[in-house]
Amino acid sequence: MIRQLTTFEELESMADMSAPTWEGLSLDGLEEQLKEIDPKVEAAYCTGKTYNKAYGLTGNNAYPDDLTIVFLTKWSIGMMGWKFNYGCRWADDVRDNNVARERY
Repeated sequence: MIRQLTTFEELESMADMSAPTWEGLSLDGLEEQLKEIDPKVEAAYCTGKTYNKAYGLTGNNAYPDDLTIVFLTKWSIGMMGWKFNYGCRWADDVRDNNVARERY
């Protein structure tokens, strides 16, 4: 099951672990696809609305409210090929870049 993140603390924990992160990745069939690659993988997601609220993102820097942001919370090194094939970034980079843009 892909759990939903709803708090600032949960999102910060994703950044603290540099979780592989995808902005705009669909949840449809995702869990099955991840399990085919690695049965031990675990994932979580939040909405753009939740992320915007947690980090104070506004205007052109804000995500659409219904955008899905997916994080791997448990993964293996074998997942890294999948990471690069699907345009993944690290959660701390996503956070840091968004917060820096918001300041300017």
